[in-house]
Amino acid sequence: MLWGGYAKKKGKGINKKKHKVFESPHPSPLAFNRNPEAWLSTKQFTRANEFLAAADPPADPIDWCSIMKRPTTSQKKSFC
Repeated sequence: MLWGGYAKKKGKGINKKKHKVFESPHPSPLAFNRNPEAWLSTKQFTRANEFLAAADPPADPIDWCSIMKRPTTSQKKSFC
């Protein structure tokens, strides 16, 4: 997962035929608190779990909330 311009620049060196890459704007706390839906609508976590489920062999989905310190209410509604 590449979030933000700096990460996308670094990601240019990733072999996308060998690795699945998801890109989106960076979810900075300021931007996220202003408009959480703008970032959550990219569905980064859902897309990652869909990719894992479609893999051969399929992989178990990641429980994203279990690795978050304190998910907010909007985060819980979106991917928990």
